[in-house]
Amino acid sequence: MLLTLAIVQTLAATAPVAARPQDQARLDACIAGIQTDAAAAYESAMSWAHNEHAREASWCAAQALVKLERLEEAARRFDALGVDQGWAEDNRLDAYSQAGNTWLLANNGAKAKVSFDNAVRMSENHPDALIDRSRAHAMLKDWPNAEEDLSTAIDARAADPLALMLRATVRMHRGAYDLAVKDAEEAARLDPRNVDVLVELGQTREAKRLGRAPD
Repeated sequence: MLLTLAIVQTLAATAPVAARPQDQARLDACIAGIQTDAAAAYESAMSWAHNEHAREASWCAAQALVKLERLEEAARRFDALGVDQGWAEDNRLDAYSQAGNTWLLANNGAKAKVSFDNAVRMSENHPDALIDRSRAHAMLKDWPNAEEDLSTAIDARAADPLALMLRATVRMHRGAYDLAVKDAEEAARLDPRNVDVLVELGQTREAKRLGRAPD
């Protein structure tokens, strides 16, 4: 759960702001088409990219590739958009975030970390970027750095149930069961109807009782 939580929602929730209104309308239509026919949306986006060299077209193509489960291709395309100095900085930052989350879906924590490193630098340690990168650290079982990123995020934005829940998981794997339970309890207080938070609370309490994290 630590690694995949909200990745799909993150990938679906962000879209670039186009420089021209006509490109924004075309991008919005292209992304909407992914839900009904991802293959057709991909072909349309590639034609658009070939004819007009529009960055928005490459973004839609990458989104379609995610839907088609061609994850490594999608992640590379998002990374390329992040590198593109000719695009708005906010769009580049979102591209790195999308790339990192796509690499996570592809089970490549090392490449996800590189994408998220770029996002953290560009965003000047924004909590969302740090939370993302913590999941890459966790996939690599680098629990100390995962905890450090989450603690920095929580210092900046204390009432964040997701960050607290994730840090509970990390601390549980580090054997800090009391602290893990404390984080999970605070996350549950902040978001009492979130099933994932409640499951995490149960897991941390069970890990404390047994003296080991779940497999």
